[in-house]
Order: sequence, then C-alpha cells, then structure tokens
Amino acid sequence: MSLWVASWLALFGKSITIAKLAPISIAIVNYFLFLYLTLKLVDKRKFQLLALLLFTSSPWIIFSHFYIRFYVVNEMFLLVLLVLGYKLYTSNRDEKWISVSLFLFLIILLNFMNLTLTRDQSEYMLLFASGVMIAALFVYEFNTEAATKNRLFGAISRSVWLSNRVYRALIVLAVALFGLIVLDGSSKFEFLLNASLEYSSFEGYKYPWLFWEKNSVITAFFVFASATFFWNSAGFERVLLIIAGLIFIIHTVSSVDLQIVRGITYFLPVYYLVAVIGMAKVFSLSALRDRTEWLWYIIVSSVFLALTLTNVSRAFYSGPEIRFEEFYIEYERLYSAVNKNCQGNLIVEAGPMPFIAKFHGVDVDYVLSATGNKAAFEQYKIDANTGKVVTILGEIPVLTDRDSLKSLDRDTCLVVRTPSKKRFYPASADGMLESADKIWRFHNIDLYLLKHEALLGDSK
Repeated sequence: MSLWVASWLALFGKSITIAKLAPISIAIVNYFLFLYLTLKLVDKRKFQLLALLLFTSSPWIIFSHFYIRFYVVNEMFLLVLLVLGYKLYTSNRDEKWISVSLFLFLIILLNFMNLTLTRDQSEYMLLFASGVMIAALFVYEFNTEAATKNRLFGAISRSVWLSNRVYRALIVLAVALFGLIVLDGSSKFEFLLNASLEYSSFEGYKYPWLFWEKNSVITAFFVFASATFFWNSAGFERVLLIIAGLIFIIHTVSSVDLQIVRGITYFLPVYYLVAVIGMAKVFSLSALRDRTEWLWYIIVSSVFLALTLTNVSRAFYSGPEIRFEEFYIEYERLYSAVNKNCQGNLIVEAGPMPFIAKFHGVDVDYVLSATGNKAAFEQYKIDANTGKVVTILGEIPVLTDRDSLKSLDRDTCLVVRTPSKKRFYPASADGMLESADKIWRFHNIDLYLLKHEALLGDSK
C-alpha cells in the first residue's frame, strides 16, 4: 500500500487528496469485483440490489476505502481470489482445460504477490482461503460424476455410515484444519489463539460486538447461509459459503487482542454477500407469494440497511473514528495554527507520524519519543555520522527525554497527539506542558508554545 500511495504522490503531487485517491482507486476495483460476484452468485435482481446497497453504504467499508492502510488491499486480494475461483469453477465445468491451468496459475501468482507485498498476519488468511477453495472445488466440483461413482468413496462412506455428501464435507474441513496448522505454521496457529498485543480494540468492542450486538440480524442470515453448504447449495456458491464460514469462525475464535475492528473490514463485502444469499434462501424455502415476498423483502432489507448505517457511533460520522481504537485527528486545523503561530520556532512532534506535517507545508525539526517505547524505536535508526537517533524515513533527529528538550536553543512549538501521548511523551517532561505560554487544543491533538526561558527554568 505504501508503494501505491508513493506512486500517486510522485505522479500527481504531494497532498492529502492525492494520497486518499490511492486507496480509493483500489476501492473502485473492489466494487466491480463485488458486482461481478453478486451478479454470478445472487439470482434475483432485488437481492443483487440489496447486496450492492450494503456494500456502498456500509460505514466500515467506506472507512476502509478511504483509509491509507493495507486493509483495502486485503479486501481486493480476497475478492480477486473468489473471482478467479469462480472462473476456475466454470472452466472446469465447461471442460476448458487451458483455462483451468491459467486460473490455477493466477491463484498461485496472487498468493505469491500477497506473501511478498503484505507484512501482516492477514497474509496467511488469503493462503488459507486459497487452500480451502481449491480443496472444496476438487472434492465437490472436479469430475463430480467420477467422484460419485468412486468405489473408495463408497466403501469408506458405507463403513462409517456416512453419506457421500457428509464424507466430502469432512474432507474439506480436514483440509482446512491441516492448512491452518501446517501451511500456516504451528507458531502462527498458536499466535492466532493466544496472541497478546500491546495495542488493540478496547474490551467490549471486539468482533462479538460488531457481528452479534450491532449486526445480529445480518449475522443470523450469514450463519444460516454458511450452514447450508452442507445440504442446500451447489456450484461455486457452496465453495463461497465454506470459505466465508471458516474465515468467520477463525476470526471469532481468535485471541481477543487480535480482534481489531478495522482489521476485519476486508471481510465485510463477503459477509454482506453471504448474508444476502442467506436471505434469498430463506425466501425460497418459505415459498412466499409475490406480494408477500415483496413485503417481507422490504421489511428485512430495511432492517439490514438500518443496522448497517447505525452500527457506528456519532464520532464515526463526524471524524471518522472507531471508538476506542482509531482516533480522528484534526491535522488540517493543527498545522494551519502551526503555520500561523510558530514562524521562527522549532517544531517538535511527540507522535508516530511526523511526516503528515509535510502535506500541510510544515517541516518537523525534531521527534520526541520516550525511550521505553519499543514500537517507536522500530521506526528509528542510529545516524552513522553523528551517532544520534533519527527517524528511518526523513532522518528527523529524535529527542528521548526532558533534558534533550531543554537543550533546544530557541522557542519551541510542541505537537502532542493525545491517543499516543503515553507512548511518545516522556512522563518526566510533564512540567513543561504546564509552563506552556500558549495552548491550542484540537480534536485528539494539542499544540503547545514553549518559551526557551521556560524550558531552561523547568525543574519538575
């Protein structure tokens, strides 16, 4: 994602608007991928329309599409995988063996790109989904007639009193477990269940909150649809339901520290698509008359859309921000104040992203970071010429304590991000903030004007 954003900035100039266009360009591709899957896997036009409305109106998906992080890329990779899987399924059905080979190759290439470009635990989820998809296609779709007549299948099925259908389902589930433990690595499996992260969503705002508290009705249809792969699904729809159901289970049983809301946004398009398929199945099984079906369609669709639009806090719409996880910060107003009030002063920023200032015409002179912040030091290095700590990107000098702040030779404008204050602002320097000559407060970020004399005189 970083390389993609950098390409846009290099071609079209350095601005926040241009930077945001990078994930949006991927989101546009994702929309057409989602549209393709919807048209192929959802029969009636009214259900197709509902799926598209959920995709385009979901605040979480919109947030992900404007967020300059890798989540929108994860979404694209998963949707591309499903499109390739569908093409593989149709090529096999039509006995187009060259196309089968091509799409198998493209699936392998996609996973190679994912493992090469992604630097996050999510990279293994696509590998897992690919393995399950290939296994499901092989067991359920590849040469189905021969598999049905296979004597080994029949003998084993009869010996354990299982139908051929049950036996195939067990094979897919066994492959899924094998892929999760072996292909993903036992250490990754252990990490999935027991990981402990320093920074995660707050308690009470995990995946059960998102899926069962805020989207209970949609999740109920999703779970129903996923369960029908066993008895009321066929073709690639069945493969999709297996993949979606297993991904959902893996995420919901994972360590609570890994349950970061923005980290699951890549899965939401598939979640909505499967939920709509579940709704269509319920209507089909109910055998409702046309008028009655339309009435219930309007009712259930309204519930879906209402839950989708209202399952975020007001802060999301005004920010946006994810409560107790991702904080909205008023950078534009902040740096406007810096440009207006800090001419001739040193600019010091206590936070992890001093480079945002450049988008607003501000050059940060120093970064302030507490020495105990291990995560921060992964962004720093030792300058070979001076022996001092600098940021890896931009080589901005790093101040690590109160004394280094006091050593500055003129008035200082200090920027402190409230969400990361404990991580980056040394506790020993709290007295300096109390002696600030002026303070400008914005949403989750403050600007302090520290006079040089006050810095020298601070003894707290």
